[in-house]
Amino acid sequence: MNGLKLGKLPAREDKRTFQMRMFLPAKLPPIPDSFDVDDSLACPVTIDMLANDELGDCVMAGRGHHTRRFEAKEQGCLTLLPDAGMLSAVRNEYFKEGRGRDEGLVVLDSLNCWRKGWTVNRRKYNIYAFGQIHAADREEVAAAIYLLGGAQFGLDLPLSAEEQFYAGEPWSIVPGYKAKRGSLGGHLVYGKKYKVKGCGGEGVSVITWGKEQLMTWDFLEYYCDEAFAVVDNRNRWLKSSTLDVEKLDGYLRGVAE
Repeated sequence: MNGLKLGKLPAREDKRTFQMRMFLPAKLPPIPDSFDVDDSLACPVTIDMLANDELGDCVMAGRGHHTRRFEAKEQGCLTLLPDAGMLSAVRNEYFKEGRGRDEGLVVLDSLNCWRKGWTVNRRKYNIYAFGQIHAADREEVAAAIYLLGGAQFGLDLPLSAEEQFYAGEPWSIVPGYKAKRGSLGGHLVYGKKYKVKGCGGEGVSVITWGKEQLMTWDFLEYYCDEAFAVVDNRNRWLKSSTLDVEKLDGYLRGVAE
C-alpha cells in the first residue's frame, strides 16, 4: 500500500452492545443537512497520520482523532493535547492493547478499553459509553456526527479505495474486481463531516492516513461492517436534552450486574 497501513481486525459482535437509538430521546432536535465537527470548534485541529504509515494502528489513530475533537469542544483549545504527545500516546496504547506492529485491533475490544481510559500527556481520558449505529441509515449517521462529535466507521475496504485515495477522488463504488469487499483489508476511520443533500459532495468525510477523505453514502453502506457513536463525558449531557442520561445510566448498570 505504498507505505500506508490498515489494522482493523474482523468485526466482533456482542449482544450486550448498545444501539445509539437506545440513549437518544424519542424526538431529536433538528439535524442540519450538512455539518463539519471541525467547523464547530474554537481552534483548528491537526489532521495527521498518527503512525498509520508505520503501524497497523488505524483503530488507535481513529481514537486519537476523535479524542482531539472531544477535548477541543470541551476545553475550547488543545493546550493539553500537543501533536507529539498524541502520537506517543497512540503508539503506546496500540502496543498495550494489541499483539504487535501489524497485528491490528478489534474495534469493539478497543472501545471497551477506551471506556476504562488511556493516557495522553500523563492525563487519563476515557469515554462514558458507546453504541452501534447503522451505516445504511443516513439520518442516524448524521445524528451521531452532529450530536456526539463524530463517529467511528469500520470498513472492509476494496482495492479501488487505495487508487481513489492517491488520486484525490471520493471513495465510491466502481465496477470490476477491485471493488470486491475486503480485497484491500479492514480499516477504521473517524467520521467528522457529512452532507445529506445538496449540489455535489454528498456523503461522509473521514480522517484517514493524514488526510480528509470523502466517501459516498452508497460506499459507506456497502463497505461498512461496523459503526459506533461515542459518548464522551456524562456530566456534559446532564444539562442537555440531547441524550437521555437516565436511560443510558440504567443500561450501563444492567450490563455491570
